[in-house]
Order: sequence, then structure tokens, then C-alpha cells
Amino acid sequence: MGNTNELTNRINERYSAMSKGQKLLAAYITDNYDQAVFLTAAKLGEVVGVSESTVVRFAAQLGYKGYPQFQKALEEMVRTKLDAVQQMDVTFGRISRSRVLESVLKADMEKIKGTLEGIDQNAFELAVETILTARRIYIIGIRSCAPLAAFLAFYFNYILIR
Repeated sequence: MGNTNELTNRINERYSAMSKGQKLLAAYITDNYDQAVFLTAAKLGEVVGVSESTVVRFAAQLGYKGYPQFQKALEEMVRTKLDAVQQMDVTFGRISRSRVLESVLKADMEKIKGTLEGIDQNAFELAVETILTARRIYIIGIRSCAPLAAFLAFYFNYILIR
């Protein structure tokens, strides 16, 4: 569906090098891009609880010449996300409600089949062996990945002794 874009990629690539205030901005923009797109640098800073200069530095750290260029990237992000939603609307909006579940599950089956066909069996076995012989396993998930990380941690704690 391709709902990532340049701004999302820049935020993800530079996240670990960001200051605490910039990480707050990144989280706010990721979760509330549809509201952030309408805010000035000063207002965005006020909403997130950082200074306007932190917002401007955030835009610069992401590689934009200034806040207006950053705002254009944010508009593109909104357009990309909207396109993804509209795409789902087209895909699932034309089928009856009773067939939505069937359509979603069939799409998932196709993705699983594609993964199975494209997986490197040696790399998979190496990953399993590495996990099984590890003294400690660290699982990290931020933002939308946090629930998946918690799910994995739950099952690792259930299955593995350590």
C-alpha cells in the first residue's frame, strides 16, 4: 500500500540522534500528522510543549531548509496517508459487508504466501539459532510497533526459559 513517505523515512532514520524535545515532535507528528499540517512552527511547539526554535531545529535536522519546506513534506505525508485510506475504501468499499472478512483474510494469505516464497531458509534458521542460544534477548518497539514488541516479549517469556 506504500503509506510511508520521505518525511516518515527521515524521522525514522534520524530518531535516535534527536533531542528529547525533537523526539516529542516526531511522536506527535507521526500520530497527529493530520492536525500538525495546519500548525505554524510556534503553534506546533506550543501543542507539543517545546519552543518554536526547537521546531525549526527539528525541521533543519530532518534536512529541510526551513519550516515552510518541512510543512510541504508534511502535506505530502497527509496526501500519502489519505491515498492509502482511499485505496482501502476502493478495495473494500465496493464489496458487501459479508465479504470484507473474506477479502481481508485472502489478502493476508497472499502476503504470507509471498513471504514464504521469498524467505531465505538459511538466514531464518540462523536467526532461530541465535535467539535460542542467546543469553539475553532485548525487544524494542516504539510508537505503533510497541504492541507487537509486547506480543513477542510475552511469547518469548512463555516459550523460552531465559
